[in-house]
Amino acid sequence: MLVLEFAATFLPPLCLKEFLKYFDPQVKSITKQEACMIALAIVLLNLLRVLYTHQLYLEFASLGMKVRVACSSLVYRKYLKMKRETCQKFTLGQMVNLLSNDVERFHDVFTFFHNTWIGPIKLVVGLYYLDVVLGKSAMVGFLILVLFIFLQAYTVKHIANQKLRVARKTDHRIRLMDDIICGIQVIKMHTWEKPFSKLVDLSRKNLTLTVMKRMAYALIFYAEAKSSLKRIEEFLLCEHQESQHLDNTKERYNKIDNNSLSTSPQVIRTSSLCIKNVVVKFEKTVVLNDVSFEASSGELVGITGAAGSGKSTLLQAILKEVEPTKGSVDVEGAMSYAAQEAWIFSASIRQNILFGQEMEPTKYQKVIRVCALEDDLSLFPHGDQTLVGERGVMLSGGQKARISLARAVYRDADIYLLDDPLSSVDAHVAEHIFNECVLNYLKNKCVVLVTHQLKYLSKVNKAYFIENGKLTAIETFNNANHLENDNKIETTALKKFDVVSEVKEHRSSQATSQNIYRKYCFAGPWLMSLLILLMFGFVQILISGMTQGGMKIWSDVDAHMTSVERVLEYTDLTPEEDNGNFTPSETWPQKGDVEFKSVTMQYSPEKPMVLNQICFTVKSGEKLGIVGRTGAGKTSLISALFRLFHFEGIILIDGVDTKSVPLQTVRAEISIIPQDPILFIGSLRKNLDPFGQYSDCQIWQALEEVQIKNLIANLPSGLETAVIEGGNNFSVGQKQLLCLVRAILRNTKIIVLDEATASIDLETDELIKFTIRRRFKDCTVLTIAHRLNTVMDSDKILVMDSGRVEEFGEPQQLLQDTDGIFYSLVTRNSKEDLVTM
Repeated sequence: MLVLEFAATFLPPLCLKEFLKYFDPQVKSITKQEACMIALAIVLLNLLRVLYTHQLYLEFASLGMKVRVACSSLVYRKYLKMKRETCQKFTLGQMVNLLSNDVERFHDVFTFFHNTWIGPIKLVVGLYYLDVVLGKSAMVGFLILVLFIFLQAYTVKHIANQKLRVARKTDHRIRLMDDIICGIQVIKMHTWEKPFSKLVDLSRKNLTLTVMKRMAYALIFYAEAKSSLKRIEEFLLCEHQESQHLDNTKERYNKIDNNSLSTSPQVIRTSSLCIKNVVVKFEKTVVLNDVSFEASSGELVGITGAAGSGKSTLLQAILKEVEPTKGSVDVEGAMSYAAQEAWIFSASIRQNILFGQEMEPTKYQKVIRVCALEDDLSLFPHGDQTLVGERGVMLSGGQKARISLARAVYRDADIYLLDDPLSSVDAHVAEHIFNECVLNYLKNKCVVLVTHQLKYLSKVNKAYFIENGKLTAIETFNNANHLENDNKIETTALKKFDVVSEVKEHRSSQATSQNIYRKYCFAGPWLMSLLILLMFGFVQILISGMTQGGMKIWSDVDAHMTSVERVLEYTDLTPEEDNGNFTPSETWPQKGDVEFKSVTMQYSPEKPMVLNQICFTVKSGEKLGIVGRTGAGKTSLISALFRLFHFEGIILIDGVDTKSVPLQTVRAEISIIPQDPILFIGSLRKNLDPFGQYSDCQIWQALEEVQIKNLIANLPSGLETAVIEGGNNFSVGQKQLLCLVRAILRNTKIIVLDEATASIDLETDELIKFTIRRRFKDCTVLTIAHRLNTVMDSDKILVMDSGRVEEFGEPQQLLQDTDGIFYSLVTRNSKEDLVTM
């Protein structure tokens, strides 16, 4: 290949020199036949160059692709093996940037990589050739070339530094966009579109200013590959550096056998869990302090405690996701884990449960039953083959929690770690899951159950309470072996459905493709970029003199236009319907009356009704409790109130039709604490007050009302504490309390609590109820809750089932109907609540 390279580079000029002699009248030595042979040699040499050059590019491009795939695989495998505390140091933006941009640089650089070693050889040979042909005068041009080489070296270094700065800004921008996309519903409900839009504009402006400083297109491949390699190396070695200082890791973590899997859940294997004097610190804060407990096969351990007390951190320590600074964790047996925040990926329900394991029909049916999913699956259009959408968007919070639990239970393990799986479901479903799944199906296993529902602690073998990182044993009266489940859920046979095919990406036709080019060409911001690209391509074609070069450039452009097509498809999406043109008075709503009149709603035309002819009225200052089984339509009521989806019928607020009022005006007058608490990138203060409308005094007062003022005050930066990705430096309960602070600050006449206290202990729940009664005594409050004690003191109760209002009235009135749904829910929950009423 080296011989071909030199032959195709240096022989054509020599042949051309001899060929031109034929036209020199003073030179008679070259005949016409010789001139024709020389001309043919020039053509053949150029043809040879075309053939071997493209073969060379193909080989190097293939090599670059293999390196890219290998690096992507390394990054994936590394991330899956990283501890949770290490993962928090790398944001989603960094991961996306590594896998989409950084590894792509290897594909680019290998195309020209051979020039790094063949170029200097060509330079020396070319200098000798020029010296022979032109004499010493050629040295002047060579010196100028050497100067340019030094200039290029400086430029490459500059570009590499710029690339690193661009990469960091890109990481930030991607993370910001991910935060916005994940929390878009909360952003719309709080009417925060404008401040977040400004953040995005600022991020893009900073990135554009940095990119404008780039130079020398020919040097970018090398410079970017160098900086990308540095970023990937930093990621791959992140825990390696930490492990150098962890010589006693094996002492703190003994053998964990995750490979001893059996196909039958009834096979009993010896398993044990022993934690001794474990201390866990995050930065300088002690989260777990001298924690010790033991558990073995057939034992059920219950753990409870206030929000942020360290319950989830204890499970993370058992999973080896956080490193204890002191003590030991001994685990014998395979583990399975159900997280507090359900993780659902875009696939069918069955795929989410199986998670790559073999399908065993009998076992699968049993898991579906004990996790109370049979009735839900019978209502879905395709049963367990129904696609759940991105992050489970088609599912309710309770359904996501039970699918996540089913995934953990379906895996045959020895130790099951269940992080508060009962909070997101209503009382009788929680009772069914506890009795049928935890006590019965997992009776021969070692189970660690985190829960806020204290009534279940009387049925465990061991119970512990966590407070300020300390673990204290609680006396229990274990009657698990003598339980009678009076709250059985009716068994529904699963229907068979065809596998739903994966949604195919739309690909444009030729006519559509031409339209895309037309739109791209006439888009103002891109017109200059397109002209520069065409000029560059034209010059390159002229220089190379190859039609193949032009074809390659055109194919690259056509491939990249797929990205343009996706952006154009996104811009063509129908925006939110906002036909409201009535502007109410500035004091609207003065009372807070809410009335639903024949409200019917479905998420899309092909989907079933989620609300069906809803009619009810809530008067000013009333507290309404909304109850019903998971998926009954409770959260859909709130979606209609905020006009997140189109609905038929009328919703009145103080007698004003919400459809006649602009969206921003309607949503600004309603506060919500959502079912899934969301914290965004930025400081804690920005999360609570993005507009900067409230003073520090007002924010601290609101924090004090929900009993987390001391927690925030003890943080090193206080209100300026940076919120890490997903708000993972706060527990789920703490995030729900911070969302309650937002509602207190907004001080609107209508307040919505959508499972706002689901992940909070009962004591804090009572405190929040007291705060709501005192702080919002003149406000209309709509509370969705699975815990019936949360809504027992409401003025009215609304019972939902299958998208319909089944019962509506005062709690005492509904309890008099012994055949009613509310009476059934209360008696299923506990006898004490009925006595209290």
